[in-house]
Parts: sequence; C-alpha cells; structure tokens
Amino acid sequence: MTRKIYRFLEQFTGAIRAVACLVAAAMTVVLGQAQTLVIPQIADGGAWQTTLVLTNTSASATSVSLNFFQETSEGATQNWNLPFLEVASTQNLSLPAAGTLFLHTPGTASGTSVGWAQLQASAAVVAYAIFTQRIPGRTDQDGTAPATSSSSRILIPFDNTNGFVTSIAIANPTGASESISVGIQPSSGSSSQLSPITLPAQGHTSFALPQQFSASTGQSGLLEFYTASGSLSALALRFNPTGGFTAAPAYAESGPPIIGPGAAPPGGGTLPAFSEAIMVSANVNSGNPGSMEITIFPSGSILGCTLNGGTPGVKFLFVASWSSYTANGLTITCSGFSPTNSIVEDSQGDQAQFTSASLTLTLNPQVINTSGTVTGSINLVSTLATISGPLTGTYTAQ
Repeated sequence: MTRKIYRFLEQFTGAIRAVACLVAAAMTVVLGQAQTLVIPQIADGGAWQTTLVLTNTSASATSVSLNFFQETSEGATQNWNLPFLEVASTQNLSLPAAGTLFLHTPGTASGTSVGWAQLQASAAVVAYAIFTQRIPGRTDQDGTAPATSSSSRILIPFDNTNGFVTSIAIANPTGASESISVGIQPSSGSSSQLSPITLPAQGHTSFALPQQFSASTGQSGLLEFYTASGSLSALALRFNPTGGFTAAPAYAESGPPIIGPGAAPPGGGTLPAFSEAIMVSANVNSGNPGSMEITIFPSGSILGCTLNGGTPGVKFLFVASWSSYTANGLTITCSGFSPTNSIVEDSQGDQAQFTSASLTLTLNPQVINTSGTVTGSINLVSTLATISGPLTGTYTAQ
C-alpha cells in the first residue's frame, strides 16, 4: 500500500472522525439546550380525560411549552387551544428543580376531541400521558404512554385474539405530508404490506386495528410503520374483552423496514441494507479473474484488493467511490460513480484512476450484523487494470 492509498485512507478516516466530533459537539449543545417530544394521542370528552405529567429531573429550575393539534377530518389538524384545570396557558410553564406538574383536561364535553401534543423543553424534562376512561357503572380505567422523540420507523406488537383489540394513534410532527408504509408479520402466516397511511403536515389519526386493517382480525404479531422521507410518532393501547385497557409498547427504530417482501426501501440512500461496513470475500470469474476482498462503507466507498489476479504475481489495491446506493429487495446497486476518489495501484506501485466503475451485490440473508452469501458483478475500468465480471462469495457485517 503506497502513500496515495495511505493518504486516501487517512483523509477518509480523518473525515469520519471529524464528522463524529462535530456530531458529538452538536449533540452536547442540543442536549444541553432543548428537546422536542411528541405525545401521539390526546383525548378529551365523551368519557375520556387526559392527564399530562411533566417532571424536571435536574437540580435547576426550567420551563416547558406545550402545543396541541386537534384532528378535524381525514387526518388533518388545526391548532388546539386545549384547556387544563390547573393552568391558563401551556407556554413557558415553570418547573422547579426536581419538580413534577400534573395537568388535567376537563373531560366533561359530551363528544370526544382527539389530537396530539408537542412538548418543547430542556433535555432534563421527561413526560407521559395518562388516559382515563369513565363509564357509568364501571370502575375508571387508566392507561399511560410516554412522550418520545419521533422516528422514521416504529414497531408495535399487537394482539387481536380472544376478544382483545389493539388500538393505535399516529402523529406526523413534520411540516410536510407523509406517506407511511405499513407492514404486518402475524404470529401465524406470512408477512405482507398493508395499505399505506397518508398524513398531512402535523396530521393525526387513531383507529382500532381490526377496523383499519382487516388482515389483523383475529391475529397477533408485529406491525411496522415506516416513512422514507420524514418521521412519525405512535402509541398503542390494548383493550381486553371487559373494556379495560393498558398501554402497549411502541418501539422507535431507524434504518430500513424489516417486514414484507423486499423490505429494504427503494430509492437512493447510503447503503440502506446496513448501517455498518460489510466485508465481501469473492471470486471474480471473468475480466481479471481471481479472488478478492472488498470492504463496503455506508458512506458510498469501497476499499479492496485482489488476492490473486489474472496477471501472475500481480496484486491490485483499489478504492472506488459512489454517491449513493439503491436497494431492490436483497440487491444493492452502487450509483453516482466518483472518478476523483477512485484509484487502483498494482504491486509495483503503478497507479491509475478508474474511468468507470459499477458494483451490484445480492445478499442472502439481508440481516444487520450477520453474515451470509453474496452474488453480483463488479466492473472497475482503468488504463492499469480492469477488474470485471460476475462474483460469488461470502459477506460479513462489521
């Protein structure tokens, strides 16, 4: 490995470290100043009351501001001046050191109003909602849900068997319309994609799962909600046959979907199949045949070497870069080739830039932080060497 390759690796590694330092510094500032949390469901009236519980976990006084969005029709919302029994305004509420504030909606209206809440406060503030249902002749029922950050993907276990019903609320906290894909993996049967949910900017919807998706009727299993371009927040309530209910977990996740055929999302991105680098050991069957190893980075670059190339005694070390990856099921294709950051060097120290490059890999299985087999094709063209042909081998997520 000569100086130019070393220089590239140093620059590549240095850039990663610099970005990591900047991200860490930015996170420190953000965590010290403010956070935005979402409570995906607020219900008031028609036998429902919501209580918000705000706690300051620090030894310094702070303040909290709450904004509410009331669902009107077809997922649309409007600003909601939701009253509370304890305060006249929910802006800049004072929270003393180690203080907790309980805010109760009136719960007296004949009809039920629903929507969602956004909380802005320092990182020291935590919050949750208590949903109380009061029906004459029956003991009051309570369920709780925490205020959480929004995410691009949410997993929710559900149970609609033996008279149980799971209900779900979803909020779109962004300023743009979101298309939310829905995947279902029942405990018995195969996974499938259900009808997507479209929510306008700051939109909201809530539903009993069997009424929204008939495929979940009489089933238990796992639901997945995913948006490729924005974020969402969700909660679930599990009702038993007597009418009692409790909160069900909603797990905020990142990365590509895991449910349904071709779960990796279509479109561009930085290696949607993996969040970490993957190592591929493969044989190339034409062009410059032989065995080689490639490390693929989520940034869009590969670093590789031929272990025994087509020219006897000659080995090649190479770097190739692309701007993005696309995924179609288990197949990953590099796109947006960058010649400036793509070079090859032989064992004699001679170098050349690649003038064109392509790489397609099909992984089996496509599971984060594991290993499997790989097939595909590579085509790296330069005046010094051409490394080209179909490849077969194994891969390991680093």
